[in-house]
Amino acid sequence: MSATHRSQPGTDWYARWIVTQPEPKPQWLVTPPRPAIAHVRLYDGTWTDVPVSVVARGAGVLCVLQDVSGGPTGLPRVWLTPDL
Repeated sequence: MSATHRSQPGTDWYARWIVTQPEPKPQWLVTPPRPAIAHVRLYDGTWTDVPVSVVARGAGVLCVLQDVSGGPTGLPRVWLTPDL
């Protein structure tokens, strides 16, 4: 997906989530998870700084935990996201 807007922010229920990347192999757990601020691209095409928990690392990427509560089910949940 390009960095241009695919839709207006908030149009899709996932528009403000961090864009996922392929899962790095190999990867190493970060125990305990470390708080960080990540500069990320969101599914609506914008870039922003997001407070995250780093849970693993791989070559050139960090895997972060993001809150994706709400979604189509409205249920609370988290998502592990490789982030560049």
